[in-house]
Amino acid sequence: MEKIFTKLIATNRTSLQPATSLLTISWWSAILIWLLISLGWRPLKSPDEARYVTVAWEMLKSGHLWLPTINELPFFHKPPLFYWLTDLSLYACGLNNFCIRLVPLSAAFVTCLAIFFFIREYVSAMLAHKTVLILVTLPFFYFAAQFSNPDMLVSTFTTLTILATVHAIFRLESHLPYKNILMMAYAMAGLGMLAKGLIGIVLPAIVIFCWMLASGRGKLIARLILPRGLIILSLICLPWICMVEFHYPGFIKYFFIHHHFERYTESTFNNKQPFWFFLILLPLLTLPWSLGLLRGYRQMMTEMAPRQKEILRLMLIWVASIVLFFSLPSSKPPGYIIPVLPAFATLIAMVISPQSATQQFSKRLQIMLFIAAIGCLSAIKMTQIHDHKKTSSMLTSYLKKQVNQEDKVILLGKYIYDLRSSLDLNHPLGVVDDWHAADIDRHDNWRRELHEASHFAHVDTSEILIVPSKLDQTICIQSAPRIWVVGDQWHEQSIILSKIKPIYSLEGLPVWRIDSKQKSMSCQTEHIIEQQLLLASKSMRTLTDPNFDY
Repeated sequence: MEKIFTKLIATNRTSLQPATSLLTISWWSAILIWLLISLGWRPLKSPDEARYVTVAWEMLKSGHLWLPTINELPFFHKPPLFYWLTDLSLYACGLNNFCIRLVPLSAAFVTCLAIFFFIREYVSAMLAHKTVLILVTLPFFYFAAQFSNPDMLVSTFTTLTILATVHAIFRLESHLPYKNILMMAYAMAGLGMLAKGLIGIVLPAIVIFCWMLASGRGKLIARLILPRGLIILSLICLPWICMVEFHYPGFIKYFFIHHHFERYTESTFNNKQPFWFFLILLPLLTLPWSLGLLRGYRQMMTEMAPRQKEILRLMLIWVASIVLFFSLPSSKPPGYIIPVLPAFATLIAMVISPQSATQQFSKRLQIMLFIAAIGCLSAIKMTQIHDHKKTSSMLTSYLKKQVNQEDKVILLGKYIYDLRSSLDLNHPLGVVDDWHAADIDRHDNWRRELHEASHFAHVDTSEILIVPSKLDQTICIQSAPRIWVVGDQWHEQSIILSKIKPIYSLEGLPVWRIDSKQKSMSCQTEHIIEQQLLLASKSMRTLTDPNFDY
């Protein structure tokens, strides 16, 4: 391993064009192939991947690229940048397990490039290569690079913002031009905001602010505030925000207050965990490399040059400040701390580098690299096996062979995020549930998402969010050639379903198919029954109230 790194460093030093050297190209090609190798193994993971990919698919299908929708209901949980980039990959190569993950993979590769060139510039090429090698074999990073949601994208822009700002500060201290680089940092923060909201600005600001105070650079903070930079940031973020608020009044309050401040301060959102959760999760999800942090600190600090100590301090503050920030709220999805991984990999590389000069430790390093690589691939493979066995995945596979684009699908007491995109349906799914329940917004799940989205809808949603008592009526008014009803809840309230036998059952989950002839007969029967019930009701009123007039 050391010989490979030495050759790469020699190539970078001697070549007139290092980027075009065969060895450098081979190195980055190997990194990219490693990230790509298992990209298409897994089906979409529900709910996160299925939700975000389907939102992007709906935007592309409808042609309304400014408006994120979920089941044709306005969906304002996240800004649109991830959806736009995903739409590019969907347009280029279609809806499949490989293409839907090109956005996080590309973002991960850009992260590797950014941390590599920064470490090479301020420490050494040897450390830069080791950092990248460790980063791409962290199981947490490897899985996130193949997980199609906005987390890796905002992590990349956070990394770019931090590194560009620090680079600008170092140039400022060396009396070199720095404002153009700082403007780039503002642009990256704006894109981070457009990827996942305020967190794209807040995280880099916290890291930079804490690092500058800790390193005695507090006086330089004011010089980082550039009016032109703020204009660039605003031009990136504000047009979409203003456009949505214009068409959907109340969006700004919902997006910033509910999905930022309330999500951070309240305990009604998903994945509630104790304060120390991330302190345990981070080292566990980065094994075996995290074990390298257990040794060598004192010796490392005494041997470091001043600039290396600056970088070490930056990486420590980067990890500590973000982990602390996300440890305070009760909601702690693991993806929140993906932005610390570039810094965490750098820390590991800096700790083990002084020891790796020995032949014995170099062999240990190769063993750790092998174990880490096996761990990455095993995590993907185990997830693949698990997700293929899920009922929703098997149901989707069955319906793909049966359902046409123009058919109507109604789900009873459940919502399968990627069902509509997988079946390429032209109509939104009907979802039957008690949409008037007082506690429907209490839990952070699909019911709450659809119910909140319906508040912004400009059209009648009664055929999308169906109350159980209106199920038969909804079936009867459909113009679709066939209607598919799936689920094991609420069907007892349907006269139509009680007279039709399910054509399929998957682990106790029945599937009904209603064609035009069956619908016509069933709806006629239901109409007769309704009339009989109405007459019976009026008869009872007449018996109890002689003055009642028909």
